[in-house]
Amino acid sequence: MKVSRTSRTPFGRFIPGETVLHMLDPRVKLVGAVIIVSAGLLVGRWSGLAALLTVVVVAALAARASGREVARDVWFLRYLYAITIVLHCLLGAGEPILRLPFGIEITYQGFMLGCFFSAKIALLAVLIGLLMRTTHPAGWTAAVEAMSGLGGRLAASARRLSLTAGLAVRFLPMFFTEAERIRWAQIGRGLEVTGGPIKRARSLMPLMLPLVASSLDRVDQVTVAMQSRGFRLDAPRTRYRPLKLHWQDAVAVGVVVLTTALVIIRL
Repeated sequence: MKVSRTSRTPFGRFIPGETVLHMLDPRVKLVGAVIIVSAGLLVGRWSGLAALLTVVVVAALAARASGREVARDVWFLRYLYAITIVLHCLLGAGEPILRLPFGIEITYQGFMLGCFFSAKIALLAVLIGLLMRTTHPAGWTAAVEAMSGLGGRLAASARRLSLTAGLAVRFLPMFFTEAERIRWAQIGRGLEVTGGPIKRARSLMPLMLPLVASSLDRVDQVTVAMQSRGFRLDAPRTRYRPLKLHWQDAVAVGVVVLTTALVIIRL
């Protein structure tokens, strides 16, 4: 089976396939993602980012992701990169390279630090995007439920958390798709989305109201569908595909452990 690709697939939308990353156990992907992201947030040197970059490259190859898909994941958070760099340039201490009115100084050290954190965010965004595109939302839910291993109220809380996280992962890409569809529909009706910041902010109101209404309608449909099927959190559940570990999962665990060790060494 060939992996379906589309250049307009929203960030985080699951794409069915049979790649190595698709076949990994969702529990391994969940724990590995938490460990890698935690280690990535602690990285303080460029050499530590090199280890993180290695994991991202391996994950992209395992998912057979194209360069366009990786670039799209990086571009998705472009405004966050800009805000990060600007804040570090204005607030970072160091040697000023540009003086602006009102005593504002842009420092070289702040600029480099902003670029470092932007690169860190970009790598983590690509990794999370790859994992979300290769893991079905039901897989995340099953992973959280299987790893809870708790009893009583804690188990019920874990089931609620897994259900909420699964629904969020499933409908977040649909939310972005709906927002884009409404945006183009409003532009076709003559909505002006260009101009200054204030005008652009005002133009969001005709987009937000239909989006909120559509989201609430979708929530109501999902609730009615689940209730009509007799879904209950406190009832025992079975799995059509039980989770099983394979040799690919062992290799993935080894990669995660090795990368985490390299990142810690290069902190």
